[in-house]
Amino acid sequence: MDNNTPVKFNMKTDMGTIHLDNGAGGKIIKQYKAKVEAIPGAVIKTGAFSAAMTVIVTYN
Repeated sequence: MDNNTPVKFNMKTDMGTIHLDNGAGGKIIKQYKAKVEAIPGAVIKTGAFSAAMTVIVTYN
């Protein structure tokens, strides 16, 4: 969730604009918090967890 706007799993989401000029590093930092819920009737498996996301940059 970024700025209290939910980001849905496996859905395209606009992450912001990168301004590239002589003084800019072109870096955007976003922090998200995951809400993990059990699937009714499924066994909860514990252990190490990692996540990744694909970032696509469109140049205009």
